[in-house]
Amino acid sequence: MLSAAISILLLIMALFVLLSIVYYSWRNGISPLPSSLILRRQVEQEVKRLAAVQQAIGRYAAAGKESRSTASPLAAPVYDPVHIGIQQRTSSSTTVAEDKVPVQGPLIIEAGSGWGTMALHLARYCQPCRVVGIENSLVPLVVSRLLALLPGRAPIRLIRGDMYEYAYEQGDLIVCYLFPGAMTRLNPILRERTRPGTYIISVYFALPDWEPEQVITCQDVHRTRIYIYRTGSRVYKVEKRV
Repeated sequence: MLSAAISILLLIMALFVLLSIVYYSWRNGISPLPSSLILRRQVEQEVKRLAAVQQAIGRYAAAGKESRSTASPLAAPVYDPVHIGIQQRTSSSTTVAEDKVPVQGPLIIEAGSGWGTMALHLARYCQPCRVVGIENSLVPLVVSRLLALLPGRAPIRLIRGDMYEYAYEQGDLIVCYLFPGAMTRLNPILRERTRPGTYIISVYFALPDWEPEQVITCQDVHRTRIYIYRTGSRVYKVEKRV
């Protein structure tokens, strides 16, 4: 009797998971797909390169100095690896020597983080970056939060929300691995809600009417293209093969 009840419960749970994935796939226009290791490594390489460029021009600074003096609500945050909450560090009267103040890393936002494979990879290999993943589909989000709890994982913020409603103003780099309809819808949003000099990395699909700074062709089976954009930039496309 007990085993039958457990079997029914597991069946109900499996049905719920399946229906949830089907519903959000229909609602979003695409199923959440994990990114390949080749893509993750290529995006990681570009994130590091672009973060170095931004750091060189003073995009973000020491965590205890300039970054805290700005009005940004995400400056020097304390991240909970799983929960939605984010808290601002309280100021301290103790002065820290300037040469000991850590450098504030870039804030990377992944629009539509899915199963978390890309966001978790960037959080682990692109430190001291701060990573936020936005996902509205419940099952992939839960899975990504569970993966974030595994040993060796770097702190990351994975939130359930609508990527079309998110405030991108605080982002330094925005990563997208979506589909043409989503890129079309994000087009005006990213124009309006990003600061000049923000980099946008789009995997596979281009942003309509944007001129990329660079187009990288990956050596994977699909010869996937990665588009690099910079807000406020008007440069000609440069083809780069890796």
